[in-house]
Amino acid sequence: MNILLTGASGFIGQALLPQLLKNGHQVTLLSRQPTPTRPLSVFEIIAQPENWGTAVSGKPYDLCLHLAWIATPGIYLESPENLALAEATKFLAEKLFEAGLGHFIGIGTCLEYAPDQIQRCTEDHTLIAPRSAYGQAKEQARLSIAQAAKKYAGSYTWVRLFYPYGEGEHPKRIPNSFLRTLANHQSLTLKTPDSTKDWIEIRDVVSALIHLAEKSPGQQEINLGTGVGTSMTDFARITAHVVDANQSQILVSDEPAIDPYSYHVADTSKLLSTGWRPSVNLEQGLQLLYTSHSPTKQYP
Repeated sequence: MNILLTGASGFIGQALLPQLLKNGHQVTLLSRQPTPTRPLSVFEIIAQPENWGTAVSGKPYDLCLHLAWIATPGIYLESPENLALAEATKFLAEKLFEAGLGHFIGIGTCLEYAPDQIQRCTEDHTLIAPRSAYGQAKEQARLSIAQAAKKYAGSYTWVRLFYPYGEGEHPKRIPNSFLRTLANHQSLTLKTPDSTKDWIEIRDVVSALIHLAEKSPGQQEINLGTGVGTSMTDFARITAHVVDANQSQILVSDEPAIDPYSYHVADTSKLLSTGWRPSVNLEQGLQLLYTSHSPTKQYP
């Protein structure tokens, strides 16, 4: 396939691009600045988000994989950049479908779902009511893509990604933070010990996206997770086991925080029905992340 890929320099994009090329696809990158790791065989279009649509106008692609967004921990949830990216995505989708795009895969977020869930989030039944600017902008982008696909008789898949982790992630994200703290023999204090999340390793994220891209399942919204929930307490215990730390290093805060997404797990029935299966469990994934930093297990 002739694929347009945005966000190739990001956490997911860096892992996805080599696999797309390995599978024989022709890939064009749409980037804000030159991608340092870009293979020489891959063409790259440089454009700022407000110019994405103009940059691809008239260029036909079989598929667009749209990953580019803001994801910096501590910033992304309420950043005003979210709204600008939603508008840029609208323009991008419009121009791509106008030029004859076959299928658009957009990466959404589990934060589009309403908070305070007590059951797994399902695509067809769980309320969409995002609380953060990030979640609201993602939902706005989805609506724009759906509108453009309908207007030009194209199709789209909107992937609501749960909690990805693995090699290449930001050092301030929870998996890296827990590994670093416990590996360095420091105490880890949990503020939301019972919060339960659906963690999915980067290899499984990539394999699922390629599976969906090559299968082109048509117009749908789909959860990307494992369907397995892990509490922060169990996550910390597994991490301690991976780095051979003492379980006594794990503490619980005297003043616990409130997590509006205290149970945030995907119903993956729809994804599994396409034939895809996850292959990396949490302990294996954390071990892979840990050893990717240092073969001598001295975490930086």
